[in-house]
Amino acid sequence: MMRLKTKIRNFRCTNELDELLQSAANEIGCPVSRLLRDFVKDGAELVLNDATIAQALRRKYEVA
Repeated sequence: MMRLKTKIRNFRCTNELDELLQSAANEIGCPVSRLLRDFVKDGAELVLNDATIAQALRRKYEVA
């Protein structure tokens, strides 16, 4: 479990990504951390439940 937490906490968050996330959270009036958790949860569920999205992401992250 600790290994997973370390990976999640240490992903590269650029200033641009941070500002985008902050703007989105401000737009809907929620904490950034809650919005980010929901993005992770909802995004993972989309990948697991939608074959089209899963295939598109496989192509996007395919090693050339």
